[in-house]
Amino acid sequence: MNTSVRKGLLGAAALFLSVSVAIPGAASAGMKMAAHKAVGSARVKAIQAALDKAGAHLKVDGFAGRQTSAALRAYQKKHHLKVTGTADAATLKSLKVK
Repeated sequence: MNTSVRKGLLGAAALFLSVSVAIPGAASAGMKMAAHKAVGSARVKAIQAALDKAGAHLKVDGFAGRQTSAALRAYQKKHHLKVTGTADAATLKSLKVK
């Protein structure tokens, strides 16, 4: 396999394996921080643990994927918060995650 094809495949795999989660308090409002499959985020783990405690039945692994986003949306809807699927300030406050 030539080098350019290999680099293209690696880039596509990295893109596929990464997801974004809004992290309040980041350098600027609305800034998104990538959580890659190679390293689970402690912040995402805290959010997942709080959602799990609230009844979401999530695997607490630190990877913000479709299940975490769906659990956030369900929690937000149930608690009459703006349904975004991201861990915004109001959701974090409601979950008691700092």
